[in-house]
Amino acid sequence: MSDVGDEPFGWANDPSVVMVCLTFVRDASLDEIFRVLAAQPFGTVATPFSLGDLTDSTNSGIRVAQDGQWAVVVELESLAATKSEILAALSRGREVVQVFRTGSGMENFSYWRDGEQWCQFDPINPSVRTGSRPDSLVAEMRACGISPDGGAMVEGTGLYRLAATLTGLVADTALVLDAALPAGAIPRRRRRQLPDGP
Repeated sequence: MSDVGDEPFGWANDPSVVMVCLTFVRDASLDEIFRVLAAQPFGTVATPFSLGDLTDSTNSGIRVAQDGQWAVVVELESLAATKSEILAALSRGREVVQVFRTGSGMENFSYWRDGEQWCQFDPINPSVRTGSRPDSLVAEMRACGISPDGGAMVEGTGLYRLAATLTGLVADTALVLDAALPAGAIPRRRRRQLPDGP
């Protein structure tokens, strides 16, 4: 599959990629990542295409890439790793960087360290940051062309560039949409069933 502009993050402009969550974890083994996410490993590698054959309506699939000190959990069509208790557990004693986009187009960037959220913001107004150390990434934001003090919206793929700057791991089209990576399944949350009849 080829990039759709704005190398190397062309996948972000692909209209078929509606929901995505990238969770970068420093110094964690594949086994630990799967355990914290309560993911059942398939014992095989999968692309997004083949992952669809391994999952069903009761679970969603994840793939995990490792490169040096960092790993990245790639979720397409699920946001299992966005829960605060998951991020707190993943970041205990280490760093976690996460960028996600929902099906409704909402985007979010967060940086966790030692079990707590240090900085979080959305691209609409990156000057409004929350977390215990909301100014901890100001220099890195500026280096990526993101204004930490004004009301200027983050353009294009700025959040993914910031994640790459912090981790050194570039989640490009080859990784997000094409790579065969160790894969597993996370149970989907069941929707509450309404009682039948009056």
